[in-house]
Order: sequence, then structure tokens, then C-alpha cells
Amino acid sequence: MPIKNYISPIQMERIEESERAKALLNAGIDLFGIYGIKGTTTRMLADESGSNSAAVTYYFGSKQGLYFATMDHIVDGILEMTNPFIEVIEEKLKSGLNKKEALDEFQNLMEGFCELFIEDNGLERWTNIILREHASPTEAYDIFYDRYYKRTQNIMRELIGNVTDQDSKSDEVMILAHAIFGQTLGFLIARDSLERGLKGKKIKKNHHGIMKETIRINIQAMLGRG
Repeated sequence: MPIKNYISPIQMERIEESERAKALLNAGIDLFGIYGIKGTTTRMLADESGSNSAAVTYYFGSKQGLYFATMDHIVDGILEMTNPFIEVIEEKLKSGLNKKEALDEFQNLMEGFCELFIEDNGLERWTNIILREHASPTEAYDIFYDRYYKRTQNIMRELIGNVTDQDSKSDEVMILAHAIFGQTLGFLIARDSLERGLKGKKIKKNHHGIMKETIRINIQAMLGRG
């Protein structure tokens, strides 16, 4: 869903130039993540941002407009973090890869996500909204999927298809990509569970290598290249 579908050009100018609008976006990240769009009131958003209820309408048109803009803001942040390693892999795919190269690039892709998910980069703050949208998708999920995740899916499918000699558009490849990516995603969405299992230890640099090696072994096993 393009941003122009829910934010007018005039409102876009207001948002870009206003610290109050940015404060509302930050309030949206926290409150929508905890209470969802239905459980979050305009008054709650105004109070959290130090603004007033009229500001939501002025900048975003409605509470729903702010919710969509919040998701768009989150996707902007994710793209900023992931583009550096995703764009490299996309360029290599255009040039053509043999099986070993495709496997190496798939491992690089998963290691890039693993590094992203275990670093203290603020991504955890966005997780509640993303998880809510996965569990009960609204129109805002189109923003997340169309602007970001569809692209990642396509890269994974193309790399796996290359490694396994399967049709990259087949259901089998899609499910395999989803399963492998889910292992990496677990370091973000189930981080607290892992740290509790580590006897309350915070994830540190010495754990990073273990995580990456575990993912590498699993990828090789699941893609039949171990």
C-alpha cells in the first residue's frame, strides 16, 4: 500500500517538518505495539506524545492514518538496516551464481539477519506491532509485506532454488525458506526466552558466533548440502 493512499501530500509536508508529528509516531510505536489499534485511543496517543488529540487528525488524518504511518516508519527503519547486505546479494543474483555461491550468499543473508536481530539496535521496540500484524493482519500488513518482506522472500526463494535445483516459485521452496528464516527470527521474537534459558545471561558477543554457526549447520542440513 503506497503511503499516498493514506497520507495526503499536505500532511506529508507537515509530518516531515514537525517534531510533534515525530513524537506521535514514537507514541504510536509504543502504544499500538502494546494495545493494538483498537485498544489505543487518540487521547492515549496525545498524552504519550505530549500533544493534543487534534494533532493526530492534523498530521495523519485519523488514528488509522497514524497507524499506517507508524508501520511505514518502521519499514523505513528496517530497510535502512537491511539494505546494505540485501542489495549486495541482489546484485550477485543478477550476475548469476553457481550452487556453492548461492549457498554462501544464503548463509550471508541469514547471518546478516542474525546480526541484526541480536544487536541492540532498537528493533525490539518495533517487534510487538509486527507480531500483532502477523497474528491478525490489518491493511497495515500490506505496507510491511509489499515494501519489505516480499522482497526478502523472493531473494530466499531464488537462492534456495539455485542450491537445490528446485523451482524457486514452488510451494516446497517457499515453505523451506519460511522454516529457515523462522529459526533466525526466533533470536528476535523469543530473545527473552533464550536469555532465561541461559540462566538470566544477556546475549553477548561470545554468543553471536555460536548462533551463527548453529544457523550455518542447519542451513546446510536443510538444503541437503551438509
